[in-house]
Amino acid sequence: MPFRTSFLLLASLCVTALGCGSETGSVVPTMPVAAVPQYSGRWLVNETITSVAGGECLQPIFESIAGDHGTGVIDITQTGSSLTARITDDRTGATCDYAGVARASAWTLSAGACTTSDVVDARCPNGPRRDVRLQRATFEASSVTDRLASGTSAHTYDIFLAGSAERVGTAEISGRFTAIRAGR
Repeated sequence: MPFRTSFLLLASLCVTALGCGSETGSVVPTMPVAAVPQYSGRWLVNETITSVAGGECLQPIFESIAGDHGTGVIDITQTGSSLTARITDDRTGATCDYAGVARASAWTLSAGACTTSDVVDARCPNGPRRDVRLQRATFEASSVTDRLASGTSAHTYDIFLAGSAERVGTAEISGRFTAIRAGR
């Protein structure tokens, strides 16, 4: 019976408060739906590492990349407001697949684990070896036009004892990027 009571309450509220019928003069206001811009295509990216935190015994190596510049390509496919993308690093050739959302003048891309970004058996400056695995990554374009995008990037890496599943630390890498849409 609780369902029937809820239904009757909802129906009476609808009739008395909203005039849910189709009486003449009853107008239900609607908000116009803004069209989502199309971001599909190839974007040429320049990224600068702005900060690094953590890294366990690899911290000096991670800190040494602060200020580094890198280039790559973001290939975006769009259906409605849903995005899929493949990002390729020009230097290493590593690729990662991302999913995200398009908004007016902005987009967000996120990736989970990406094995092509993993580093296996990295040597710490003091001798021990570690495996480094990408845990998550995001590219957030906060300013996007038909041809240009800019925003921030964030990458979180888990650090493991080499050859094991024992996690011993994390590294957080932040950056800023600009991108130009190819062919526009």
